[in-house]
Amino acid sequence: MEVKLSEPQIAEYVAKICEDGYAIVENAIEPEFVQELREALDRMESEQNREYSKTEFEGKRTLRFYNLLAHGAAFQKIPIHHNTLPIAEGILDRELLLSSLSGITIGPGESAQALHSDSQLVTLPRPHVPIMLNCMWCLVDYTKANGATRIVPGSHKWEMSPAYGK
Repeated sequence: MEVKLSEPQIAEYVAKICEDGYAIVENAIEPEFVQELREALDRMESEQNREYSKTEFEGKRTLRFYNLLAHGAAFQKIPIHHNTLPIAEGILDRELLLSSLSGITIGPGESAQALHSDSQLVTLPRPHVPIMLNCMWCLVDYTKANGATRIVPGSHKWEMSPAYGK
């Protein structure tokens, strides 16, 4: 069953991201689409015989799948999804570019990734206008035990990356 966010809801999520640096949009993705994506990722995992990442940062018990657009029609629907694209456009603009579409499967016993900002290597003085936006789709329950991303609300307004404090 398709649930489409209203314009006022989209505006609320955009405002929340501007204020807090993140927003959680529950049930934004249709259950059938979640299942389709899970099956596609499971198929890739079994067919490609992937190995865990080799670094602490990427996770030594983590599988990563890059360039998902090249791996099937299910993934091609993600960047244009009716509940996420308008929010991204509200933060960046309608001319935004997709930089990466990847999948991450965190295995049991994985250690937490170091706190960081994905734009911390960009040499703009902080805080700066939004230059990127990550949209994470949780295809399973997202908990501390299975590696949920840690969030530092408001850190996008700090003069330094959260890894280095305020």
